[in-house]
Amino acid sequence: MVKHFFVIALLLVSSAFCATETPDPVPYIPWHPDRKLTFDDFKAPARGKPYEAETNSIIKYEYQGSTNEGRVVVKVNAFFDTRKSYFKAEKNRQQVLEHEQGHFDITEWYARKLTKAFKDYAPTVGVLQQQENRIYNQITREWKKTQALYDEEIYPDPSKQQPWLDRIRREIDALEEYANKEIVVPI
Repeated sequence: MVKHFFVIALLLVSSAFCATETPDPVPYIPWHPDRKLTFDDFKAPARGKPYEAETNSIIKYEYQGSTNEGRVVVKVNAFFDTRKSYFKAEKNRQQVLEHEQGHFDITEWYARKLTKAFKDYAPTVGVLQQQENRIYNQITREWKKTQALYDEEIYPDPSKQQPWLDRIRREIDALEEYANKEIVVPI
């Protein structure tokens, strides 16, 4: 009886490894100047959602290296979350997609601002550890405010979208020094 159970369990395990499942889509797309969003990037169900589309993007940062080396590297990234972003627009699909790209670009703009703020206000790892939450919270408040203002101005007047997209591009370009979003922080 135990032998039969073992054989059945082994068959179940081996069939699980042999199953041909499609891999999950990439959940996070990092921002890159040459990689624009596509309709297929929006994986969340759109049924019952209030807007034509919604971009869920995030700013993350992490430490790399160790204090034993006398420094750490802080790497900031802007990501598009495919699992929480949806697209259902039937009309003006390209314009809506450009609008959503604008939201993702605003995220990149503020990821660069965060990198700059860490560099400007945290000259050592000790200071960074003391100030990182304050700096991060301040930049993310500004980021969310800008995201909301972007929608508030464009929804009633779609002709304002291109000037906004131009402004976002200028802001990103002005922070070109922080494009790799990586800084070295000494001990």
